[in-house]
Amino acid sequence: MTGATRTHRDDPWATVSLRIAVSSSVSLEGIEERIGIRSTGSRKDLFWFHDFKRPADQVLDDLLQTVTGFLEANLDSLREISRETETNLLISWTPRLGQDGVQFTERLIGILGSLNAYVLMDTYTDQTKSPDRGGEVGDGGHHL
Repeated sequence: MTGATRTHRDDPWATVSLRIAVSSSVSLEGIEERIGIRSTGSRKDLFWFHDFKRPADQVLDDLLQTVTGFLEANLDSLREISRETETNLLISWTPRLGQDGVQFTERLIGILGSLNAYVLMDTYTDQTKSPDRGGEVGDGGHHL
């Protein structure tokens, strides 16, 4: 955007977290030991979290490539853990210019399938009323 001030509406906002459930058979410490990474989440009684960081201008599709690389690098440990507890990928995102859809590659889908992991999509939009139904765009936020 030349000559204009960037706003939060211009940025492709997205976060991705890998979550592994803490259970009677798998402790938080056990997960951390197997993967070699400490949990970044605040609900350590429920899940081990790994939040994937991204540059502000990186779109969700590129971030998912980073996720795929992480999963590939830790696949043996993750497969072992997934036999004992639930694993999921939490994706929170907002549709923006340049980020109006989500692409799951065959490789990412295959890895998630081998882990019996599910994907939870948390889509946020600042549009509460559809313009084609007489509403105003941007008159509040909600989750889809």
